[in-house]
Amino acid sequence: MQETPMKEESSADILQQWRDKRSQEEGLFLRILQENEKLKSILEDINVQNFSMKSTIRILQQDKERQESLTAELYTKLAESANAIKRKEPDRNLVWSLIDGDGYVFLPELLKKGEAGGRDAALMLRDGIAQYLAKLPDSPSNPVMWAMIFLSKERLEAVLSRTETCSVENFKLFVKGFSKAHPLFSFIEVGASKEAADYKIREHLNKLVGNRQMYKILVGVDHDNGYGAALSAELTAGHENRLVLLKAHDIVATEIAALGLPTAEIPGLFMNEKLVIKAISPKVGYSYAIMASPEVTGAAEKGSPGSTVAKLPASKGPPPGLAKPSVWKRDSSPRDPPPCNLFYLTGNCQHMDYDCEYGHKYVLSEAERKQLALGAQQQPCKFANKDQECWIEHCIYGHKCPRGPLCSFYAAKTCKFEGKGMHTR
Repeated sequence: MQETPMKEESSADILQQWRDKRSQEEGLFLRILQENEKLKSILEDINVQNFSMKSTIRILQQDKERQESLTAELYTKLAESANAIKRKEPDRNLVWSLIDGDGYVFLPELLKKGEAGGRDAALMLRDGIAQYLAKLPDSPSNPVMWAMIFLSKERLEAVLSRTETCSVENFKLFVKGFSKAHPLFSFIEVGASKEAADYKIREHLNKLVGNRQMYKILVGVDHDNGYGAALSAELTAGHENRLVLLKAHDIVATEIAALGLPTAEIPGLFMNEKLVIKAISPKVGYSYAIMASPEVTGAAEKGSPGSTVAKLPASKGPPPGLAKPSVWKRDSSPRDPPPCNLFYLTGNCQHMDYDCEYGHKYVLSEAERKQLALGAQQQPCKFANKDQECWIEHCIYGHKCPRGPLCSFYAAKTCKFEGKGMHTR
């Protein structure tokens, strides 16, 4: 077959094609320009926003720095104010020791040294407390220590002497040395009443424990359940962080141990067991109160300087093995001077070596001892006569009038037995 010749494009067609392509390119270019303008506009907006944000950040940073400066200044002022308040407020640095001296007895080796022993005991107490405080995390740097030992000196002197722990003179010198060794350490006399020390300690505890300056109160009462209620009340009141048990005895009273108080111990200062009075010799004469005239002579009538009941280990009746004596005979011992009641009835006269006016060198028969005991019974016990509890286990003096309810002197209100119940059977 014969090929058909291709139709040649005319110049007009080519020109039109070029124009169409050119138009497309121009449209594309125009769109690119438009998009570019939009992007420029967006970029300008972003730049504006960025500038604004930078300005805001700069302002915020300045505000932050200003606030930090104000905060630091405020903290400085608060610290200064706190220090000023602290300077005005009293330090919580008081450390008080309340000790029952009737139960907490210093070691014999200290007591027998007299004044020097008292000084040593005070320093041991001070140093022992300081060592305990040093172990506490919030211990004050300048603790002020007070120590008050409550006791019946007369009663303790009698017990110390009767148990041969130390002499009365040694104990008096010990007290002197203890008090002189520290300006805030002292023995406090509470009288002969059995509960006097308990009352004093409870009242001092109640008044002191709430003091704003109080850091610790050490209570020396581990031997006596009677303090349990008072200590428990202070624990309930929120003072548990201020109370410390100053432990001295091997056996702690049940109610005290149950409180769970923190404890402080000072080795070598207090006896860890109670003093025990030795049994009196069966040769010593005692009697029950019997019917007799209240008029007596000799040592039984006057009462020797050493005849004070608080200085005796005596009994409310005769010891085992001693027969009840017969009726007392007036002037049954015509010796001059008369025999000393304390020496012959208890084996101990504390005034024997310096101011007792009665005799100590006689050799008395059993009958004479019994008569001496009967004569002592004609004198009223000074505790019972004042309606106080007689603490002495074997009191040689009368707790009942020998004439009983038939006493004519009692009816006339002239009987020297004045205590309640001393004329009843």
